[in-house]
Amino acid sequence: MAVLKEELEHLNIAQQSTLFYMAVLSENASELLNSFSDAERDIYSAPLQALLSLNDDARTSFALSQLKHLQSQESQTYLYGIHPSWIVADLKREEPLIVASVLSILPSALVKRILKRLDEDLRSSLPDRSLLKEIDEHLVQHLGVTFIARFPKHSPRAKFKTLTMSTISHLPAQTMQMLLMKSGVHERTEALLGLGKRALAAFLKKCEDTYVEQMITYARQAALRPSEYFRAAGSSAHLLIQEGMHGDESFLHAGLVRLARLTRDSPGLQQTCQYAMPRAWGLAFNRLCADTGLSFPNADSNGSLAEHASGDPLQVEQRQLFLNALVTLSEQGKASPRWSRATIRVDS
Repeated sequence: MAVLKEELEHLNIAQQSTLFYMAVLSENASELLNSFSDAERDIYSAPLQALLSLNDDARTSFALSQLKHLQSQESQTYLYGIHPSWIVADLKREEPLIVASVLSILPSALVKRILKRLDEDLRSSLPDRSLLKEIDEHLVQHLGVTFIARFPKHSPRAKFKTLTMSTISHLPAQTMQMLLMKSGVHERTEALLGLGKRALAAFLKKCEDTYVEQMITYARQAALRPSEYFRAAGSSAHLLIQEGMHGDESFLHAGLVRLARLTRDSPGLQQTCQYAMPRAWGLAFNRLCADTGLSFPNADSNGSLAEHASGDPLQVEQRQLFLNALVTLSEQGKASPRWSRATIRVDS
């Protein structure tokens, strides 16, 4: 058993599910393995042999318990933090049987959110529950677990005693949208100040009234900072110009630009943020994260932006501003009150 556990450590969730299902069908396991590609056989051969070395009762009992564990654990926690729009996009490319298998192992609350977003044609083509019960339950579990293993794992956090950049990926979509739009005001204002006050004045003349006051207020606050602090936003100002994008949408996009820069040194956080967003935002965010121009400026000759032990001063300041925006939304009653009580930490 020790050898088997060691072999399992090298397999991901989907591979483990495949292995255990093959073990349940031990009579056909070798035949199934021969149908795999050379690369797949290299993955499964050793752990499958370790499983097949157990007696029938021990092997079947272990494989079934592990399948049940994967189904229970992964269906309840694996898709935590994944916006339903990502799941729906993948389900639309699957056969009705696989869609039904996935839905059968997910929490009912998530299933309801997914069904609301599925096309009527796909919903009507799903097999009845009675038909699904006639199919081998282990196959159904395997199909479901294999599907949800496509998405990055995003473990839930029970308590938020501190407010960090990692918190962003745990926010509801509506709260995230408000935060991104508020931060978009900061990003767009700084970008225009980086190009000059005339650029800001020209933009305000054609900007929606809703945002004019917010931008003027922030511009007055930002005016106290040295000009170097506008280089980062100014250097990526071209990313804010999106054809056909106006109003709320344009400020949301500016917020995504800012978030991509603030998380540039945390690819894992960028991925969890991407999947926590509605898919359209997430795809745009992913493109921005890949933009090498989204970075902070190097220190000038006076070293005013030189890095120190606690990180890039500009990044620290902008992260503080970003998280303070969430606190403000909380104090205004637009976000959970927990954020106004949390301690801000900008180093993660």
